[in-house]
Amino acid sequence: MNNTPNLLITTLSLILASGTICHAQGKGGGPGRGGRGGGGGGMPADFQDKIHQLFAHPEKIKRTVDITTDGYVAKTTTSDPELAEVLQIHVKQMSGRLAEGSPVRRWDPAFGEFFDRYDKMNHTFKNLKRGIRAEVTAEDEESVAAAHNHAYIILDFSSQGEDQMHQPHRTVLDADGGEANRFHGGPPDARAAALAKTFGARAKAASGELMKTLGGQLKAAMEAGGPEAALPVCKAAAIPVTNAVTEGLEGLTIKRVTDRLRNPENVADKADLRALEHFKKAKAKPKLLAHLTTGTDGKTLRYYQPLFINETCLKCHGERDAMSEKLRGLLDQFYPEDKAHGYALGELRGLIRVEQKLEVGEEE
Repeated sequence: MNNTPNLLITTLSLILASGTICHAQGKGGGPGRGGRGGGGGGMPADFQDKIHQLFAHPEKIKRTVDITTDGYVAKTTTSDPELAEVLQIHVKQMSGRLAEGSPVRRWDPAFGEFFDRYDKMNHTFKNLKRGIRAEVTAEDEESVAAAHNHAYIILDFSSQGEDQMHQPHRTVLDADGGEANRFHGGPPDARAAALAKTFGARAKAASGELMKTLGGQLKAAMEAGGPEAALPVCKAAAIPVTNAVTEGLEGLTIKRVTDRLRNPENVADKADLRALEHFKKAKAKPKLLAHLTTGTDGKTLRYYQPLFINETCLKCHGERDAMSEKLRGLLDQFYPEDKAHGYALGELRGLIRVEQKLEVGEEE
């Protein structure tokens, strides 16, 4: 079977988020600039040759995406020096094509949305030792939202391939959130609509649901009886609530992780520890909202959302000397090896991790 069209679409989409849109903001529009019209022509042979080289060994390519308050930063790297050089050459080729006003996937509403707001964004890239770093930023809220949506879609293209490549994708600026654009026969049922969203969008919604559900129970207990009443609720409810949220996610798992344990079940693995360190080193502005990464085995996707200490958190996670004697006793009773105290306001407490195991088909 000839897979050239699939490879072409994947690479074009992947490179868009990997830094091919490198010319500065303010480039004029005109025919071909928007996502719903204009020319573009076919790919030259040398472009296609680079595409084949890039995707002959997808297991060698790793992607990470940082979702920030003003856009995103994407890194595409490989341990293969020759493949890294091919990636960088192809980025230059594709950036020249885009500079001529030749967008791709005009039939996909989400790409139309992205290109329609192209001139309101700044796109920059630079070569890394083993690949490419790209940054897409904007000032207005709608352009930032379109950039985030684009970043989520590209991650799905690079990790899930054909299932995503041949379908239109939801936009974020339409009144219905773009769900109707995702299906030719009209809006799907609620379950289908939820599963149609990108991994990043589903993961963001899942982490929000966990924070809302667990936070609501803790807030109610805190208001009823202070931290001494909230701690037993946290002890009894945190893991069951997390498991209950996971049961409704269909294909995703969710977990809270930290490097300073209170509950041993929240232990971080090596990838989690790298993500924690990543957030600790991140600059305050633009604020890092989430970190997405493909697994080193090529079979997993992970989304991380940070959890920061606020005033309420300090009551159970601040200095022990500031806690009541009863609260310290409960902590010693429930968590005898507790390390989750001594935090300062605004400090990183841990992460919500949402993971998807990818189905890897058997080779024919």
